[in-house]
Order: sequence, then C-alpha cells, then structure tokens
Amino acid sequence: ASSYAKAHIILTARDMKKGQEVVSDIKKTTSNENIELMELHQDKLSDVRRFVNEYKQKNIPLHILICNAGIMATPYKKTVDGYEQQFAVNHLSHFLLTMLLLPVLKA
Repeated sequence: ASSYAKAHIILTARDMKKGQEVVSDIKKTTSNENIELMELHQDKLSDVRRFVNEYKQKNIPLHILICNAGIMATPYKKTVDGYEQQFAVNHLSHFLLTMLLLPVLKA
C-alpha cells in the first residue's frame, strides 16, 4: 500500500458532493493528497467523451483503469442515447471509456 501513497488518483462521480466526501475520507485514511475528483455521468455517452477529452488535456499518464460504475434492478428507462439505462451504464459506457482511453493507457 505504501507504494501507492504518492500515486495520482482520479476518481469519478456523478454526484460531486458525495464524491468529494469520498475523496476527503481517502485522503484522511491514506495521507495521499494527490487524489482528484472528476465528474462523469455514465448514462450519457457524450459525457464519457467529454470526460476523456478533459482527462487527456491534463497530460498525465494512465497506468491503471478501473471501471466500477454500475446500477442494478432499476426501473426500465432509456438513456438520452436511446439505450436501456442499466445496459448503457454497466456495459456501453465502460466499453467506450476503455476504448477512448486505451491509447493513453498504452503510452
């Protein structure tokens, strides 16, 4: 764990207030101040693209990508892109995020 004490970590959240609480908790428990929060709504593929563009503008390396967003047992709803929401969040957005960040991950 100490090898990650100085790692630059970027977390994403759709609710920035809740996300900031998590960032604060992690900073307190790990003493790593190099943790940042970026907004990402994975039910909108355009927002995934926006996030990737913002990330790329930071010009920082990407060594590890963890796709952990997910929803389950939600009422049937379509996203603005016309996909079933659970499928879009749990699968399509992860695929798009990974494909768009793959060149950065390989660099």
